[in-house]
Amino acid sequence: MATVNATATAADRFVALSCRMSRRLFEVCGQGASSVAPELAVVLAPLAGVFAWHAELLYDVLPVRAGIDRDTLVDEGADGADEAMDLLDELVVSRDSAALRSSLALVVDWLEVHVARERHSSEPLLEGPRARAFTLIARDLDDVSTTLDSIATRLTHDAAPSASSLEAVVRVGAALGASSAGGAEAPRTSRLEGLTAPVE
Repeated sequence: MATVNATATAADRFVALSCRMSRRLFEVCGQGASSVAPELAVVLAPLAGVFAWHAELLYDVLPVRAGIDRDTLVDEGADGADEAMDLLDELVVSRDSAALRSSLALVVDWLEVHVARERHSSEPLLEGPRARAFTLIARDLDDVSTTLDSIATRLTHDAAPSASSLEAVVRVGAALGASSAGGAEAPRTSRLEGLTAPVE
């Protein structure tokens, strides 16, 4: 008996991973909107809806063929990416708004880089729905990055970031760098704006 999802391609698995991450980003933003600083909460609430839509869109363009179980494919873990999402969950619980914003921005950057790579590698004649989905998602992710950047200074102007906040952001970046998605580019360090260690 053939193994379930044995015929899934690398591109299929990336779509599934992106769907999985979008679902978790929806949860992070939804839960964070009720527990973080008002400046961030007002941004997270609509972002939850954006990521929920991305998850649905990506699920719809997963392969539908013999030997493929879409739900199982989405549930497959990816060490670095899952670790980064676990860290975001911890930041929501700790209510560290500045670290959550910076870490969330790193995850969005990571997705943006990989979605762009996958979008440009798709063959439009063969992968039309998938290419269109990635195009729409890429535009949204760029907007999300801009939005998260715009509130950076508002979250940190009252107090210097703690050592634990800085460590949390570094851990998220390290997890993404170790992700099994492959071919990753390092998240842009500009996303750490507003969470730079104070000069003694």
